[in-house]
Amino acid sequence: MASYALERASTLEFTDAQPVSLASPAQTSYDVPPSVASGTWFRVRAYRQTAAARDYFVVGEREVAGSFWSDPVEVIGPPPQFLDCPPGALGVPVVALAAGPDANGSYRLSWSAVDRALAYEVQESSALDFADVTTVFLGDATEASLYGRAPGRYHYRVRARGSLATVSAPIAPGGDAFRFDVTDVATPAHVVAARYAGALGEEVVFDGAAFTEHFAGAGNTRAAVADGFRYLVARDGGWPGAPTFRAWDEEAAGGFGNGVAVTVPPPSRRVLNPVAAYDAGSKKAMLEVQSGLLRLCAARGDLMAVLGLPEHYRENDAARHAAALWSLTPEETPWSYGALYHPWVLAEGDTDLLRAPPDGAMCGVMARRAVRRGAWIPPANEPLGDVLGLTPPIAREQWGHLLDTHVNLVRQEPHGFVALSADTLAQDPDLVPINVP
Repeated sequence: MASYALERASTLEFTDAQPVSLASPAQTSYDVPPSVASGTWFRVRAYRQTAAARDYFVVGEREVAGSFWSDPVEVIGPPPQFLDCPPGALGVPVVALAAGPDANGSYRLSWSAVDRALAYEVQESSALDFADVTTVFLGDATEASLYGRAPGRYHYRVRARGSLATVSAPIAPGGDAFRFDVTDVATPAHVVAARYAGALGEEVVFDGAAFTEHFAGAGNTRAAVADGFRYLVARDGGWPGAPTFRAWDEEAAGGFGNGVAVTVPPPSRRVLNPVAAYDAGSKKAMLEVQSGLLRLCAARGDLMAVLGLPEHYRENDAARHAAALWSLTPEETPWSYGALYHPWVLAEGDTDLLRAPPDGAMCGVMARRAVRRGAWIPPANEPLGDVLGLTPPIAREQWGHLLDTHVNLVRQEPHGFVALSADTLAQDPDLVPINVP
């Protein structure tokens, strides 16, 4: 009865041949274990031992003296099965309102960091059930500032996106090839990148579907292991430095944690103090501020102070205010750098008429007149836009008196609400017109 010998090698030439143990010399089959790598070669020979202890090797039905090996057979293993592995569960961030909202509807949200998270997604909705959800932030920061939200109530929730994997230290099996394991990510969405010294910095090895760029050689493989994947990669031309590897799952997303609601209030409305609250101290403070502004404009030489009066001032109050400014600022130079306007104007507001001093509207008139006709044209007889009325009403017989005290009177004319004078507070007639430099 014939017996058999079996050998294995990694090359067709069998230069590194090794004997394979068989359960019995008469065994005529051999199951290749899964641990044997694809590309391993096997060969077999048969022999019959005689009394003279010489080996006779059997080929077919003939006995042949001497050694004779069968044709070698290469083991071609099945391709690796890239089975999905359950991703590591991402934690849930806790979100809170960190600052605001301010008067402009701007505020800042912050949230806790999540282990292994690659980025965070912030969703916004006007509904508590997030029926109209919008992503307003996606990045690796743990806070986000939101600007210019209109008055209303906004709901926010945050989740972690992209899961960083656990990567074992690379093992160098030989040459420029490296082997390492990746766990805690799913496939095929995960990405493996190599980091190494040199100008390239970081380079993608596996993009979730195939090996890329310098890693497209046939020797680069990926195979599933118990809780992830094992990679064998070599870069064409070698590595510019000792590489390290990292991996992540770009499509992984954790759950939403707590939500936070932010209420942006409507803009605050200006509230005018009652006339009874306007005392001597208030009057003195206003005169000092306006006198200081006149001096500042005169010192600069290129500014004009456009001044107003309290709403309740009547004709005599306005005249006394102009006289007080002259006495508080005895030097004449600053007088020509300021102009005084009265009364207040009425315009349409959100719910009722808006009352405002005329100085802001007159600044707009001055700017428009300078642009259209030049700064040397006096800003007078130019209708104020959107003005519906004046408060308080000034008696016609007082118009001349106010003009003598250098108070520019805003009044109603057939073509609109206008200031028919454009005078400074200067006493020198040559410096009275606003348009005189």
